[in-house]
Amino acid sequence: MAWPVFTVPDVALFDRGCWRLTIRLQNAQALPIHSGTIQVKIVACDAIAASPLPRIEPGQHSSLDISIPGENIPEGALLPIEVAIRQRSPRTGTESQRVERYQVPRSKQLMERTIEQADFENMF
Repeated sequence: MAWPVFTVPDVALFDRGCWRLTIRLQNAQALPIHSGTIQVKIVACDAIAASPLPRIEPGQHSSLDISIPGENIPEGALLPIEVAIRQRSPRTGTESQRVERYQVPRSKQLMERTIEQADFENMF
């Protein structure tokens, strides 16, 4: 089974009560990658963002924008995330899973938009 190589961003952005990350997937195999799911979770938190795994041809890449509700952390702190990829074998139908954990630094922001601020701005 062909597994994508995935990279997490250099920083995690906190915006309106959600963590925003862009996961980059690359197919370094000779076979296409298809039929699966990717889940991103903040460790020690119940919130999970799930997305279908896009079909990726050999040598190609894809990016997924992920948004996960969560609590804010101090600037410069590390956000612990868990990335799980599940795929089903086209031949046997068996499902396999790969899980990796990362520590992503929180981005520095001059100003953070709150949910209330966003609602107010959307009124006009």
